[in-house]
Amino acid sequence: MQDARRRFWRPMPSFPDLNALNAWLEEHCLEQWGQIQHRALPIADVHAAEVASLMPVGTFDGFVVHTKRVLPTCPLNFKRQQTQSQK
Repeated sequence: MQDARRRFWRPMPSFPDLNALNAWLEEHCLEQWGQIQHRALPIADVHAAEVASLMPVGTFDGFVVHTKRVLPTCPLNFKRQQTQSQK
């Protein structure tokens, strides 16, 4: 990724909106993937073969918001999700 980051973002391009950035990024990724090999195949060919099996992008509801009033002298505890390494 470090090499791709340097190729893509130097000099830093500017875009009028997020859609323009996404279109530019997709175009340049596909162009780069045509030049980079993954084993015997260009990455673009590997990606094209996998597109049909990709899941559609949906919404990610990975957080919960709770509005609470807390006094400065009151300790606050909250529940955290444990990762596998913390168990």
